[in-house]
Amino acid sequence: HSGQKLTAEISVQDGVLVLKDQDEQRFTRCKETPVGMDPQPMALGEPKALGMARRKAIQEELAERFKEDQAVRTDQARQNDMHRVDADNTTYVKKLVTDLGWIDCDRFGAEASNTAFLIVQHSGDLPLMLAALAPIEKDVKSGKLDAQPYALLFDRIKIFMGEKQRFGTQLGQNAQGQPAVLPLEDKANVEALRKEIGLFPLSQYLEIFKQRSGAKDIEFLDE
Repeated sequence: HSGQKLTAEISVQDGVLVLKDQDEQRFTRCKETPVGMDPQPMALGEPKALGMARRKAIQEELAERFKEDQAVRTDQARQNDMHRVDADNTTYVKKLVTDLGWIDCDRFGAEASNTAFLIVQHSGDLPLMLAALAPIEKDVKSGKLDAQPYALLFDRIKIFMGEKQRFGTQLGQNAQGQPAVLPLEDKANVEALRKEIGLFPLSQYLEIFKQRSGAKDIEFLDE
């Protein structure tokens, strides 16, 4: 679940799959593949030229939404607002990119583009995440955007789709509740893969989390 292995008791009762961990969940086989099981990127609008006033208004709106995004994550008193803020930000960005195309660096600047990425990263909206990945990668490869947004989004998409991450950006918890790196597709070469796209070493990235959490070490979840 979300890249982590859970221990559960599983049985089949009259064609119903029963999964028991902390709660009991019951599953029946669908006759057809449910919508969303094979997610496709949402359609982005064609990039349009913008006047200075419209561009500035969007940059300012994104800046305000960035403040809210961070506030609900850093202020304990506002933790309950996170879902509402993320949902509102997601709705805003989806409308924006449908009308104008991705919030790219050429038209909006790196700061606005990075904020759009952050909203997408926190959206949990897989079609939106898939749509944003390619234009973010384009800006990274052209040197207009730092590689971190691309790596974070790439890895989160992999985890959301039940696969292993590539760059080690996604952390969860081990059985003891301590920070742990979610499964990697190629642990032996993760540093080379990070270096290839311009990321700083994973060891430095994990040191940040060690200092924040007070952990002695950060485990790698290999399965």
